[in-house]
Amino acid sequence: MCQGSGRGSRSPNLLVRALILATFVAVPRAATMGQASGDFPDGAAALARWFEHVQRDELDSLPGLLAPDFVFVADGARLNQHAFVAMIKGLGISHPRVQLSNIIAHRSGDVGYLVYDRVESFESHGTAKVVPETGTLVLKRKDARWLIVLWAATSPPH
Repeated sequence: MCQGSGRGSRSPNLLVRALILATFVAVPRAATMGQASGDFPDGAAALARWFEHVQRDELDSLPGLLAPDFVFVADGARLNQHAFVAMIKGLGISHPRVQLSNIIAHRSGDVGYLVYDRVESFESHGTAKVVPETGTLVLKRKDARWLIVLWAATSPPH
């Protein structure tokens, strides 16, 4: 597995750190708050756009939604932007269907965060699967676009 992107700053600015902390505090409340977009509809749209690309098998479009210093964290793994997209492509998923719910989205200036629940059904190597997930994204605005900087995901044990 890759560790970080190997380029650019290794630590986010103070505002990004504060939003990351706020995100982890908000995770336990996500399931009880219902469907909402909060004060960050552009963030909710970025999340929906990601999964629209996945459902249409447009995986080559995914890197354009990620910041150069992007990090994905799940189950003790840490992947940079290139390793994350390569991992998704390597899963051999077909016919994905994604249902998003309990979206909480907030922003402060050029940084925002989302917490969401997702259930994805798909086929992988001939087997139908359903995977639930709770995820957290931190986004930052660059040149009028919102890019995903951090994505953390957890799934219940199988």
